[in-house]
Amino acid sequence: VLDALEVSRVRGARLEHAQILSAQDVAKMRSLGVIAGIQSCHYLSDRSWAPERLGNRLAQAYRWGSLAAAGVPLLMGTDFPIEPPCPARNFLACAVREEISERLTVDQVIAAYGPPAWASLGGRNTLVACEGPFALASEAEGAYFVSAQEGAEWS
Repeated sequence: VLDALEVSRVRGARLEHAQILSAQDVAKMRSLGVIAGIQSCHYLSDRSWAPERLGNRLAQAYRWGSLAAAGVPLLMGTDFPIEPPCPARNFLACAVREEISERLTVDQVIAAYGPPAWASLGGRNTLVACEGPFALASEAEGAYFVSAQEGAEWS
């Protein structure tokens, strides 16, 4: 896919499920201006079987920190209906990733949920609700978290 984008000279393309990437892939994504569509919640679902199925490619999986460090724009999603639509699972996955250098901070996850207008699917507002204390409303230029239990709001 990245080779085809390079030949086509398309800028700002989005690579969904950017989940298994070599260091060269990450560098090429940066140089081509490719947006990484990531679903970190897959890490929680996959980690029991991923070592066996991926083998030595496991070191190339879930490279969120590498993407962020390289300056690749991140766009976070839950992959509903494959995964539950609760964004809290993405926050958890980014916090518990065994390889510390591949974790994302809360601020990085919030930024990936509230992308700039160029990555916001036409600037439409989206609302994702989940069971539990958090719901996420994503605007084109920011993300807002609402605590359903307390009615508190912060951005």
